Amino acid sequence: MRFETKALLLLVFALVVGLSAVNFLSVAYLKFVLQDSLEKEIDRVYRLYLLGYSDVPEHIRIGEKPIPPEGYEVARYTGKHFIFLKEGYTEERLRDFSFFLLMWEAILVIVTVVLFQRVVVRYIRREQEVKDLMSILLLAITHRIGNFISAQKVNLELLEEDPVLDRLKESVRRLERDYRRTLEVLEELKEGHGTEPEVVDLKVLTERVIRSLPVPEGIELKLRLSQAKVRANPVYLEIMVSSLLENALRYANSVVHVRLCGKGPLLVIRNDVRTHTGGSGMGLQIVKFVARRIGAEVRFRIRNRFTAVVVF
Repeated sequence: MRFETKALLLLVFALVVGLSAVNFLSVAYLKFVLQDSLEKEIDRVYRLYLLGYSDVPEHIRIGEKPIPPEGYEVARYTGKHFIFLKEGYTEERLRDFSFFLLMWEAILVIVTVVLFQRVVVRYIRREQEVKDLMSILLLAITHRIGNFISAQKVNLELLEEDPVLDRLKESVRRLERDYRRTLEVLEELKEGHGTEPEVVDLKVLTERVIRSLPVPEGIELKLRLSQAKVRANPVYLEIMVSSLLENALRYANSVVHVRLCGKGPLLVIRNDVRTHTGGSGMGLQIVKFVARRIGAEVRFRIRNRFTAVVVF
């Protein structure tokens, strides 16, 4: 079911429930007021009758015999006279009021729903236009990256084998992997998937990310992964875990520890830092941004070792 349909149905349901409660209270109060007003009217009419005024309202009759006229019922006995009231008089007044109230409420509901639908549809169309524009921009960028990868693969095939060439090939393979994963995510977003939180098995996700990352020569990867699940957007989780692991492997001297605890859940990534000039820090900024989006807390500590802790 589309979002605008859900929002519209929710609004109609809220209006119906709210107005039904108001109607119930209004009719109950009006019934009490009508009964009280009718009692006072009967008292007033009877006093006038005793004074000689015979002109009484149509819905009230007064007589000495207990047999009511046709269409009337006994409302009161004064000890000498019987006062009769037209059958269904109070209910008829209530029905007239309820019909008038429901007519105005129906007009109110229709006008509110129409205005709400127009506002929601306009908002959703604008959001869809922004989404389509972003998709086109990303597709254009990924298309250029794809062309660049293809050209570089051809260039690498023309070069001779040497250690530098091997590193270049590995860089191109990693770029191609990221490029294909980006296309997959864009396709999921285009189909409307990957935008809602879902229950994700962190152990399975971490193992999948580790398998997709190349481990540099001379780096030992030590894993200690427990079963852990969290409800979040899987795309965000994969971006965060992948960024942390790439950063740890890139700047590790000899070993990278990855630990996943079920309680929390808690993800800890630690590596011994070799001497280097350092990167731009963009990867860690991406991690912080993603952590805020999924409601997680991320902490970094840099001494002789670099440690990243993510509390979900």
